[in-house]
Amino acid sequence: MTIHYTNGIISRRLPISIRNYWFTQRPVIGAMPDIARLHSIPSPVSGAENTQSWTLLTDLCGTETELLSRLSRSTRTQVRRAEREGVTVERLNCNCPETLDGFERFFNRFANTKTGFRDVLNVSVQLHMLKRYATASMLEISRAIGLDGKPVVYHVFIVAGGRARVHHSASLFRESDNSAQRHFMGWANRFLHWCDMLYYLQNGYSLYDMGGWYAGRNDESLLRVNKFKEEFGGKVVCEYDAMVGCSLAGKMALIARDLILGLPYAIRKSLH
Repeated sequence: MTIHYTNGIISRRLPISIRNYWFTQRPVIGAMPDIARLHSIPSPVSGAENTQSWTLLTDLCGTETELLSRLSRSTRTQVRRAEREGVTVERLNCNCPETLDGFERFFNRFANTKTGFRDVLNVSVQLHMLKRYATASMLEISRAIGLDGKPVVYHVFIVAGGRARVHHSASLFRESDNSAQRHFMGWANRFLHWCDMLYYLQNGYSLYDMGGWYAGRNDESLLRVNKFKEEFGGKVVCEYDAMVGCSLAGKMALIARDLILGLPYAIRKSLH
């Protein structure tokens, strides 16, 4: 594995600096943040706070024909159906303000269709962080367009070190009570994933990351998402996210946070 040293993406400045690093990225020696967040790394970091992170990775080495053969038979059929039905794909300029504004509006519509998850989903799209990734050339966005010229699916990627990870995916299929329209959006979503895979294959990327895999057994909704992602032939991989205290201030901040998280909820709430 080739390590890429970078300044990372800052998510907090004062009083403690926190920077984000993805895949093979690591902090530049001599320009360390107080805390480094390492996302999707192959093994835990000694002495750090490590959390298991499961995902599906598709190896992009080989030919288009080989990549297509890894898709399930049903998915190949639906990809071809979407193309026949006139679904088109666009790749957007992430440094254009309208691109991220348009995605945020679309994502909030998507979030409002997921009963019980609206608040969580709306919080998850932090436009200021997406802008920082875009400025660092680490953000890419694609979307599928329906027959009426309107977007029906968005995919947002974090890209670094030859790997493209689905960071957000949003579709409006729950807005429709029409089964034919819902099927159309399902075809469009699969077609968009296929076109994304081809794009990254053709541009020399080595891995296509489906953006997570649920390792539990109880949440039926997440198990259905797993099944969808598995249609594309990726390999289930266990990785890690790590919070690393790089300075004394950063290490003390992590200790203090752990102490606070150990308090009863009512006390934690009173501290905010």
